[in-house]
Amino acid sequence: MQVLVIGCGSIGERHIKNLKSLPLSQLLACEQDEQRLEYIKKTYEIKGFKDYEEAFASEAVDAVLVCTATSNHITPALAAIRQGCHVFIEKPISHNLEKVDDLINEARNRKLILMTGFNYRFHPDLRQVKKLLDSGAIGQPISTRVHFGCNFQYRQPYHNYKDYRQDYAAQKTGGGVILDAATHFIDYLLWFFGDVIEVFCYSGKMGRFDLEAEDFAEILLKFKKGTVAGIHADFIQKPYQNKCEIIGEKGTITWDYTERKVMLFSTASNQWQEIKVENKTNDMYVKEIKHFIQCIKGEETPAVDGTIGRRILEIALAAKKSSAAGKAMKV
Repeated sequence: MQVLVIGCGSIGERHIKNLKSLPLSQLLACEQDEQRLEYIKKTYEIKGFKDYEEAFASEAVDAVLVCTATSNHITPALAAIRQGCHVFIEKPISHNLEKVDDLINEARNRKLILMTGFNYRFHPDLRQVKKLLDSGAIGQPISTRVHFGCNFQYRQPYHNYKDYRQDYAAQKTGGGVILDAATHFIDYLLWFFGDVIEVFCYSGKMGRFDLEAEDFAEILLKFKKGTVAGIHADFIQKPYQNKCEIIGEKGTITWDYTERKVMLFSTASNQWQEIKVENKTNDMYVKEIKHFIQCIKGEETPAVDGTIGRRILEIALAAKKSSAAGKAMKV
């Protein structure tokens, strides 16, 4: 299998590094920044291209990972599908819904895999949380609170080849805390609780940064099954925090990303129990890319296909619209 990674930023490089550990026939890279491309070629000893059309013309590519800026996802993904390639597209699927349906339909009609990369689906801790919920450990979930806070100075080392104001904080590239971060939480909450029927959001720019897009958001989601979830996400907080609390009729589940800990409180025993889950940060990315390859082989179906990826984007865009209008949005 020959895999082409389009976009060699921080996440693209992570995927390249992980793919190198797998038994692929060949790995290729595509990156417009010449200096970055040379670094990738030299570091990982792979062939590189500045233009993906050139790669398609000269190589027999089987699968493509689209890891460009969010606003540049659809064009190379469509080109790859039309070339007959299976496509993994980093989250979110795009910055708006334009041509997203075209991408989904093209992949479906050609019987090709289209997977959206939401790596939290593969986090061992969250998989444990999902098992607890499915087993009825806390009964009917009533409310959930997600808290994410990450100051820009903590993120910049991972993007040190590019100014954040031109990347994940830029409006034109699909940046901002809602599309860049909150989509992760929307995804795993959909996985936990099913579909959403209503969204309310208040967002804006509260930090003292020179940004185009919002740096904080308070999002409220109402689910079809009755659960209500609140998401706080910001690019301001120090120290970094990323956690979730789920309150049910029979108990509570908490998860803390930084402490790598899942806790279960049972109202029956009136005690907390720590659920041990062994994991390292990169594990979820490796599992995610292995899953994509297994999907190509017909052994599994995508955890987050194009349709689910579209739904996550639709909810995120509804949050943006809600904030602008000052009212809840039906979805």
